[in-house]
Amino acid sequence: MTAAFRHHRHEPARKLPDPVFLPETNGFMRDQFTADACNRPVLAGPVEATAIGNVLVQAIGLSVLGSLAEAREVVHRSFEVRTFTPRQPEAWQGPYEHFVALRGVQ
Repeated sequence: MTAAFRHHRHEPARKLPDPVFLPETNGFMRDQFTADACNRPVLAGPVEATAIGNVLVQAIGLSVLGSLAEAREVVHRSFEVRTFTPRQPEAWQGPYEHFVALRGVQ
């Protein structure tokens, strides 16, 4: 998964945001690996991110919230968001090259 994130980062139509946002899964290793593989900070939000996002989009649609930025601020004020910074991005170069070779992509 982390290699796929990194690969998509290099496609012009599918740029990864900086930072990358992921739903929390109590998966510290997944989040740290993603930060390292993509060489980008990762913000891990609440486990219920999909449901919360749905409610916030409805709130924007009903003009309860004024923007996506405002909705993100609600999440940051309401839930713990953990930040994972890249520690060893160079360690992912070999696995990424292997992933690219397996996929037959550049």
